[in-house]
Amino acid sequence: LPALVVIHMGTNAGITRAWFDKYMRLLGPERRVVWVTLQLRNDYTRYTYEARSNAVIRAAVKAYPNARLFDWNKVSEAHSRAWLIADGIHLTFAGRRAYAALINAIARA
Repeated sequence: LPALVVIHMGTNAGITRAWFDKYMRLLGPERRVVWVTLQLRNDYTRYTYEARSNAVIRAAVKAYPNARLFDWNKVSEAHSRAWLIADGIHLTFAGRRAYAALINAIARA
């Protein structure tokens, strides 16, 4: 694996603290790991795991010196019309550019 790993869980499931810790153990302390929060359509009956998963990611990143947080959920909310298509999940061209630039900045910080 490369020295830099980006983990974005996607939209089909969430993450628990146990799985977060397992990923970090498997990747080891020598790799920088950027964790991306979930951004889902504001349909809280369908996407019940968004808030729970984001809380896990935001808290667990603090326990690992080699982990970084990319709070895509927070950042994309402010730009949802420009960066997300109508489904509230998938990215526009401008969203893809912003996503990549932000991950690059966080990974190199």
